[in-house]
Amino acid sequence: MHPLIVTLTLLGRAFYERPAEENRDLYQHLAELPNMLQWPNAKHIAALIGDLPTLTLEEHEYQYSVLFEGQGHMACPPWGSVYLDRHNMVFGESTHRYEAFLASCGLTLEHSSREPQDQFGLMLLALSQLLINEQHSQAVTLLEDHLFTWCFRYLQLLAANETSRYYAILASVAETLLGELKAEFEISEQPVELFF
Repeated sequence: MHPLIVTLTLLGRAFYERPAEENRDLYQHLAELPNMLQWPNAKHIAALIGDLPTLTLEEHEYQYSVLFEGQGHMACPPWGSVYLDRHNMVFGESTHRYEAFLASCGLTLEHSSREPQDQFGLMLLALSQLLINEQHSQAVTLLEDHLFTWCFRYLQLLAANETSRYYAILASVAETLLGELKAEFEISEQPVELFF
């Protein structure tokens, strides 16, 4: 499998899957990220991954829950529509547009029925699936029209969060990767009003 697909899948799982014993192997594979791609600053990525703290399952579950499920105020919600909807609603209009796009690609991802499909990790998994299916133009559309409209704001907030250094580091890695994809696919910045 292409290293980019593996990298997107690992990061997608890390941002989407609730930490549990059965997916603990994921966190061991993250240590391999610096060697998977030709990063623009490989030493920086290696240093970031090398600084990932070792968490107990209880610590990891807590941090995941606060950041991605919500316990009180969410400092960095992981759903696109929160940023794109004037009232910061999940399942907003942008979510429905994204779901229609996935359907037009013939793409169905396994996820919780209560989880909006525009969750950041799920979107990385959708992107990896489009690349596996060799749907390259649709992959660019996902990036340009659905992910890049809000994800850099989200990743900046996540990188600055005070709950989890672990997820802050992964946010910086994801931001680097997506910035590289933006340059590689020559995707220009589209002015989009964000509400979060």
